[in-house]
Amino acid sequence: MILQRLRTVTALAILAVTSGAPHALQAQDAGTQVRFARFPAVSPDGRTLAFSWRGDIWTAPVEGGAATRLTVHQAYDAWPVFSNDGRRIAFSSSRDGNDDVFVTTVAGGTPTRLTWHSGADQPTDWASDDQAVILQSRRQQPFGREAQVYRVPVAGGLEQHLMQAMGGEATLSSDGRYLVFTRGSVEWWRQRYRGAANTDLWLLDTRSRQFRRLTTHLGNDSRARFAGDARTIIYR
Repeated sequence: MILQRLRTVTALAILAVTSGAPHALQAQDAGTQVRFARFPAVSPDGRTLAFSWRGDIWTAPVEGGAATRLTVHQAYDAWPVFSNDGRRIAFSSSRDGNDDVFVTTVAGGTPTRLTWHSGADQPTDWASDDQAVILQSRRQQPFGREAQVYRVPVAGGLEQHLMQAMGGEATLSSDGRYLVFTRGSVEWWRQRYRGAANTDLWLLDTRSRQFRRLTTHLGNDSRARFAGDARTIIYR
């Protein structure tokens, strides 16, 4: 397993959205330049950027250009995640008071709701066959900081635990064997925190059901993603 630290992944994606350069993004139906977008996610082919702006989900070319609005709702839509085939996007929305997981196509349309729990749910990845969405939720830990990882079928059905360990920001390798997740209880904005609650990366081998700690840095390691070879992990 190869680990590569990349502290600028999120910053680069945000830069593509907010840059004042000639290729800065322009919102088609808002008639203004996109600034202060959040939660960037890059499509599997590396050509499209999904993000949350003004409470809705948008997409745009990575190199800049016109941004297309995918969701239109008075609630807050965030945390977009592309499916592995690049055709759908999972996201969270507070349309019924708390964050639930929804799925829409890259062309937009009426989203399909996948979770109905009163706790907050956030999508973090898709199953390797795109038949389910991986999500994190504190639904069973209402007073704790760490989440748990679930799997919910896109076709509908109950959520299932992927593991009993606490953790979040889970992502699967392309072959579905390895699950990398974050353990720790530090808020994301405490970037310079050093202490017992710092976040580290852990790995679950879904075949052997064995856990392994991947990072021991005295600081916060998070937002892991597998590279194309399913063995290299890039994280922040």
